[in-house]
Amino acid sequence: MQLQRSVPTRVVVVDAVLAGVLFVVAVLLGDSNGLLGVLAAFGLCLAFVLRRLAPGFALTLSWAVAAGEMLYRLTPGVANLAICAVLYASAARGTDRTKWAGLLSVGVGAVVGTLYLNVGVSLYWNGSGLSGISDLIQMLLQFGITFLGFLGLLGLPWVGGLLMRTRSSARLSREALDVAEQEQARAESEAARAERDAARAEREAARAERDIAVEQERNRIARDMHDVVAHSLAVVIAQADGARYAARADPASVDEALQTIGSTAREALGDVRVLLGQLRHSQG
Repeated sequence: MQLQRSVPTRVVVVDAVLAGVLFVVAVLLGDSNGLLGVLAAFGLCLAFVLRRLAPGFALTLSWAVAAGEMLYRLTPGVANLAICAVLYASAARGTDRTKWAGLLSVGVGAVVGTLYLNVGVSLYWNGSGLSGISDLIQMLLQFGITFLGFLGLLGLPWVGGLLMRTRSSARLSREALDVAEQEQARAESEAARAERDAARAEREAARAERDIAVEQERNRIARDMHDVVAHSLAVVIAQADGARYAARADPASVDEALQTIGSTAREALGDVRVLLGQLRHSQG
């Protein structure tokens, strides 16, 4: 017997209490059956308690007790209503094998119960017999009514359990679909976030590369400016020193030196302005 772990403890306790009440009522109303009736009521109440925990075992136990009642010619009592609860549980909570075994037991139980009540009890065990066509028609009518009664009594709980099973399966399917949709949405959100992070990282990398290029350009402009200024100043200093020493011997060379100094200074100023313009452009 394999127990189902999905049944809460409080549900099992409630089933045990209901089974106890059903057993007391069955014992109080079934004194004519004696000890065998008490045992049958106990077996059916036990099947009632186990119908959620082990539907297959409960179904087997309930029909075994029912077969024992027919074998020992016991009158069915109120405890036999537990079979309806067991059939409901077999369709609602049992495995596929238990579910179809419950359906099979509905048909077999309806036929056997009808034969037991109408043929076995009425004709043989009670000593009555058929006296004519009217009795045969009455027996067939009674047989049909009893069969339909048993079929409805046993079949409706099974159908109700099957509907509950279908509803639970649909609910579980919807929940699984919702979970799948949530997982897909989460995956899409994570993918979008990863894309945004990648784009942000690319922008930051490009910005860093631009900053490095700008810094390198600034360094190049600074070096060029240093070279221009240093070279121009070196020429100016050399021309000024040469003009000072040559002023006594050749005064005309002073004008040439001053022209060289002026042209060199103007060229240096132009080069510095060009470099400053490049620097401003790079800053912009």
